[in-house]
Amino acid sequence: MNRIFVIIIRGLLLFDKYNNSLYDNKGDCYMRKTIAFLLALITLFLTSCQNSNNTADNCKDDPNVIKRYEKTELGTAEETDGANVTDRIVNYSKIGMLGENRIFRLQEKQDGKFMCLTDSEGNVIKEEKCPHNYCSFDTDNEGRIYIYSETINEERECTEMKVYVYDPDFSLVDEIDLGYGTLTNGAFNLKNLDIDPNRRIILSEPYSEIKVFDFNGKLINTIEYHVIDLDVEEGGRLLTLGLRDQIRHVISFIDPTNGIMKWEHELDGSGYSAVVYNRSDKSIYVADGKGIFRYSPDDGTKEYIFDNIISSGISGFTADDFCFDPEGSLFVANGTKLFRFAAVEDTGTEAGTEVCELTLGKFYGLNRFFESAAKEFELTHPDVRITLIDYQTEYAGNLEKFITTLNTELMSGKGPDMLFSGDLPYNRFGEKGLFADLSGYIRNDPDFSDESYYMNVIGSFRHNDGLYAMPLTFRFNAFIASGVNLRAEGISIDDTQWDWTDFYDICKRVTKDENGDGIYEKYAMPRVSEDYLLSQMCGGDYSTFVDIKGKKARFDSREFIDILELWRAFYRDRLVHPSKQDIEMQDSDRDMFTFTPIYLYPHNFLIVQLDKFSEDSVLMRSPGEYGQGRVSAGAAISINSSCKSGDVCWKFVKFLVNYERFGQGKDMSETTGFFINKAISDARLDNLGFGSISGDRFVLDRKYRDFIENYISDTRSSVYPGNEINNIVSSEVSAFFDGIASADAVAKRIQNRAELYLNE
Repeated sequence: MNRIFVIIIRGLLLFDKYNNSLYDNKGDCYMRKTIAFLLALITLFLTSCQNSNNTADNCKDDPNVIKRYEKTELGTAEETDGANVTDRIVNYSKIGMLGENRIFRLQEKQDGKFMCLTDSEGNVIKEEKCPHNYCSFDTDNEGRIYIYSETINEERECTEMKVYVYDPDFSLVDEIDLGYGTLTNGAFNLKNLDIDPNRRIILSEPYSEIKVFDFNGKLINTIEYHVIDLDVEEGGRLLTLGLRDQIRHVISFIDPTNGIMKWEHELDGSGYSAVVYNRSDKSIYVADGKGIFRYSPDDGTKEYIFDNIISSGISGFTADDFCFDPEGSLFVANGTKLFRFAAVEDTGTEAGTEVCELTLGKFYGLNRFFESAAKEFELTHPDVRITLIDYQTEYAGNLEKFITTLNTELMSGKGPDMLFSGDLPYNRFGEKGLFADLSGYIRNDPDFSDESYYMNVIGSFRHNDGLYAMPLTFRFNAFIASGVNLRAEGISIDDTQWDWTDFYDICKRVTKDENGDGIYEKYAMPRVSEDYLLSQMCGGDYSTFVDIKGKKARFDSREFIDILELWRAFYRDRLVHPSKQDIEMQDSDRDMFTFTPIYLYPHNFLIVQLDKFSEDSVLMRSPGEYGQGRVSAGAAISINSSCKSGDVCWKFVKFLVNYERFGQGKDMSETTGFFINKAISDARLDNLGFGSISGDRFVLDRKYRDFIENYISDTRSSVYPGNEINNIVSSEVSAFFDGIASADAVAKRIQNRAELYLNE
C-alpha cells in the first residue's frame, strides 16, 4: 500500500507539471494528453494493486536498498585479570568525538587504564595512562575531555566524586569537586557523565536519577527519572531514553535546570540501549535490539539506518553506544570493541536481481532470536528477505483464535510462507493440503543422514507418510526417582516393560503413614495437575484415541475408561501430595517423595531436577512406553503449500536445522530442547553450564547421558499438539474427578464432542 501511495503522489506531481505545459497547446491536444496521462496513471495504480496483493509469487525486484557498510575494527578493550570491581567501575562501551576524524575512549589494559585517541581508521594518535578511578567520560565541541572519577573514602562510608578536565593533548586543565556520593553494599552506583553546551555537568544514575551541576561543582537540580541513556542537544536540553512506570520505553526532552519535560514519546517494543542527538542533521537516533533507527518526532516513525546483523555481518552484534563524524561515518561500541562503519552503495544484490520476499509467522518463541536467524540467513543469501510476523501479539495470546483464522487464510491460498508450528495442528493442516510435505526435500537432500541428524526422531513426526513439520528441537517426558526410597522398599523397575498399573502399585508401596497418626509422611509424588497426569497416562496427548484421517474417535472404549478410573485413584488414594508442588521441593523434602514427572531437555531445569534427589537420582521412562521413545516438538517449522518459493523456504529450514546459535545463550536455554542436529545436541550436553544449586560447573553424569542417548535412539513416535481435543477432554473429565458423573458417562460425552469436532 505504501508503494501505491508513492506512485499516486508522484503521478499527481507529474500531472501538475505536465498540465501546466499543456496550456500553450490547442484544446484537443490538451484533452488527448490528459486522457492518455490518466489512463497511464490508472494502469500504474492497478499494476501496483495487483503486485501488492499477489501472495502466490514471492519473487520480485527489490525497490529498497539495504544499507550496508564497510566495517573497520578500531580496537579492543583488554580487561585486567583480577581487577577490583568494587574500587573501579569501567565503562568500556562509551565513545566520544574530539572534533573531526578523532575518537576518544578509555581502555583497560594489562598494566592499567589508558586514555586513547585514534583517527577514524583506527590509527593511534595519542595514548596515555589514566591516573584516575573512573566510571564514565564525555567530550565537548572544543576538544576537551571530561573524566568522571569516583573514589571510596578511607572509612568506606561514602565516595568522593570528581570530574577531571583534559585538553586534546591529555594535559590536565581543571578539576571539579562534585561532593560525596553513596555506596550500595560497599560498591559504587554506576553513573554516566554528559557535558552540555551551557557548561553544566550531567550525572545520571541508570533507573534512578539525574543530577545537574555547574562547573563550580554546585548541585543545581536533581531529577528523579528512570533513565537508561541520555544525550544533550545543542540548546542544552537533555534527550533521554528512559522508562515510564518501569515498563514503557520513552524518549523525551527535559530541561536540566527545572526538570520540566518539554516533549515525550512512547516507543513500542523493547531492547533499547542508547540514544544520540546528531547535531549535524538535528535528528534523534536510537539503538535497539534490531539496530539503529532515526526517529521522527513529527509522525513517530522509525527509519532504520543500521541493521545489527546485516550491516555489521557479525552474529549477535548490538550497539552499546554510537556517534557520527561530520562525514557521516558511524562509530559503534560493541562490548569491549569499537567499530567504524562507512556506508557503501551496495544493495547486496546485483542490479536487476530478483529478490525473494518471504514471511515467517510465529506464535510462541523469541522474536529477537528468530529475527537474528533470518538476518544471518540473508547474509549468505542476499537475494532473500525474510520478515517475521508475531501472531501472539496480534491475537493477544489466544492460540485457538489464531489457529481458526490461520486455517481460513491457508484455505484461501494466503498466510505466511513459513510458520513455526510446534504448537499448531500441523498434521491436520497437512492432510488438508495446506502445509507442504517435507519428505521429498529430505529424500532429495544428500546431507540428511543418520550420521548428522536424528533421522528416527524426524521420522516420528511423519503422519500418513507425510512430514508436515520439521522438528528443530524436541523433548520428552520422563520420571526422576529417589534411588534411596526404591532400595528401601526393595523395588527394582524395568522401565522398558512397566505400565501405569505397575506404577500405581509401586506408588502404593512407597506411600507411608509411618507413625500411624493418619497423616502420610511419605508420598509417591509431589502435586501435579490432574490435566497433566491424565495427558501423560494417554501418551502425552490423545492421538491414540483419535483417527484424524478417518474422522473417528474411541474415547468410549474400555481402554480409555480404565485410564480414567486409574487416574482418579492416584489422587483418591493420596499417592500425590495434596498441595506441595514439584517446584516447592527443598532439600528437606527428598525423603518425602519417590517420583517426580518431568519434561526432559538440556538446560538448568534439568540440572535442578536431577538435584532433587541428590546424586542418587534415577532417570526412567514414563510407564506404558515399552522401550519405545515418544517425543514432542520444542521448535518446529512448516512451509505453506501455497508458497511458490518452496525451494527457498527449504534452504531456510535447512539453515535452522544447522543453526548453532540455537543452543547458545541464556535467552534460549530454557526454551529449546534436544537438537535434531547431532553435533549441536552433543555440544549442548557437553556444556550445560552452571548449576543453579551450587554454582559449580555441572557435568552430566554418564548414566544420565546414556539414558538420554538410548531414549533418543529408541524414539518411534511423537506427541501431537491436538489442542482442541485436549481442551474437550480437559473440560469434561472434571465431572468424573469430582464424583458428579461416572467414567462411562464422561467418556461418552468426550466421544460425542470429539467426533463432532473431527467432522466439522
